[in-house]
Amino acid sequence: MIPNRKALVCIGLLVITGTVQAATFINACPFVITSPGDYLLAANLMCGGGDGITINTGNVRLALEGHTITAGVGAKRAIVASKQFGVLQNVRILGPGLITNSGANAFSAGVFLDFVVNAEMSGITVLGALGGIVTGDSSNLTITANTLWQNNVGISLGDAVPRFRKMTSAVTAQVFFTKISAPR
Repeated sequence: MIPNRKALVCIGLLVITGTVQAATFINACPFVITSPGDYLLAANLMCGGGDGITINTGNVRLALEGHTITAGVGAKRAIVASKQFGVLQNVRILGPGLITNSGANAFSAGVFLDFVVNAEMSGITVLGALGGIVTGDSSNLTITANTLWQNNVGISLGDAVPRFRKMTSAVTAQVFFTKISAPR
């Protein structure tokens, strides 16, 4: 009976070591995510001259880890999840974390999603952007526990058939909806 136990222990260790994947740390922007996996903000970022973090693939978890993304000169959007052709699936953008302006510089969007299905944005604070959370053609969104403060628009849902799983975020700005239809 003892030899069987040893065999089971060895098999168990092989399975455990085969499934561990390291996260990718983000220390600078611009940063483009092109492979599925876990991505962690490892430092506060000053992003100018375009988009800060761009997600071009599905099955991504981006954790802000309590860090700040600040708009620099020429900043566009802090975090973008969009694909030129096709649809992204399973994108999670998680706080805690702060997306903010730097006085004269502001992001056009704190988080921008276009052609994304099954996305979650949770625990993020967006302060002073033109749009806090902005979506295009996206569905099955979970937007919870975010603070959208002093933005021109808190949440903008454009060109979408939003089928929200859950939406509970503190918004202290106007919410803008376009082309909304009932869930199917």
